[in-house]
Amino acid sequence: YGDEFHNYTMIWQRGKLTLMVDDEIYGEMYDGLAFFNERCFIIFGVTVGGFLNFDDSILPKDVKPYKNREPRAALSFWQQRDAWASTWGKHSAMIIDYVRVYAV
Repeated sequence: YGDEFHNYTMIWQRGKLTLMVDDEIYGEMYDGLAFFNERCFIIFGVTVGGFLNFDDSILPKDVKPYKNREPRAALSFWQQRDAWASTWGKHSAMIIDYVRVYAV
């Protein structure tokens, strides 16, 4: 995914959200979710690590420099930047070609 552009699509219909990558459906959510009737915003971001996908028992401390339940996990991550910063490369970035929003 990091070497070329992809089209990420979210189709918001009454009672259903469809999520797609390059015109291929990878998930659908149906009515009953609290946000269906709420004001929403588009947010772009790049996350690192996480608390759900990287269980503490799977990765050693030198690979993941924080514990999931650690109160200052982000600070621990930043304090260990000498261990991971060199792996990011000079051109590590999120590049967005365009954003289109339609209302029907």
